[in-house]
Amino acid sequence: MLMRHLLHWIGLATLGLLLLATIAWSSAALWIDGASSRRVAGLLAAGFVLVAIALLGALRPRWRGLFAYSVLVCARPGLVVLARSQQ
Repeated sequence: MLMRHLLHWIGLATLGLLLLATIAWSSAALWIDGASSRRVAGLLAAGFVLVAIALLGALRPRWRGLFAYSVLVCARPGLVVLARSQQ
């Protein structure tokens, strides 16, 4: 029983680190490759972080939050293209 709980927490910690890394990576991509205006790029990056955290924290059951977050991450290249076309 103890091993099962330990593996459960190790899995949750690994998933949390992976999610944190993808949030940081995606927001950095929006900051670097996004709009040429630093203000707009910063707003896009900050908005991405806030929406990602809101999706992961607010949606229950947890798999719905993970699914919504994965859709957001897959839509990130579209956000970069949209930000570039608005210049």
